[in-house]
Amino acid sequence: MKNSLLTLVLIGLSFAGFSQAPTAAQLADLKKKYDYVGRFTSGVAYVKKGDKYGFIDHKGKEIAPPTYDMVDKFYEGLVKVKKGGKYGFINTTGKVVVPVGYDDVSPFDNGLARVQKANGVGFIDKTGKVIIPLVYEHAFFFKNGQSKVKKDGKWFYINKSNKCVKDC
Repeated sequence: MKNSLLTLVLIGLSFAGFSQAPTAAQLADLKKKYDYVGRFTSGVAYVKKGDKYGFIDHKGKEIAPPTYDMVDKFYEGLVKVKKGGKYGFINTTGKVVVPVGYDDVSPFDNGLARVQKANGVGFIDKTGKVIIPLVYEHAFFFKNGQSKVKKDGKWFYINKSNKCVKDC
């Protein structure tokens, strides 16, 4: 049953606009190697082996070995991953772009991701550079160039330059 389901998923995905379906030999190898193969997005699919997750490309080539405790969907070319209770981001080639080290992260939205450590919440860009310092108690995603944040018990709005623009 598991092998039949895996075959159907991979064959079905080959008709969903991917340039090349895995060959029969690749399918057989995937069935032997992984417990589960997820849906392809951004040209890659997550795989599960035991209780760990990784990624393969549309040809079945492993781009990130199953070493992560949790993976999410790709947003803006990056995916949130969890390892040892901490979060980071990898890209569609499996390269670690933001090393695992945050207590929590949100997916990228308009080029920024909300990140959290014990000292607070802030935002990083797609290179991992801190754009908004982790000094807030809470922060919402940016909408129309503004984020509603809470600091010292007070709610107000900041822009992407971390300047207060409303309810200061």
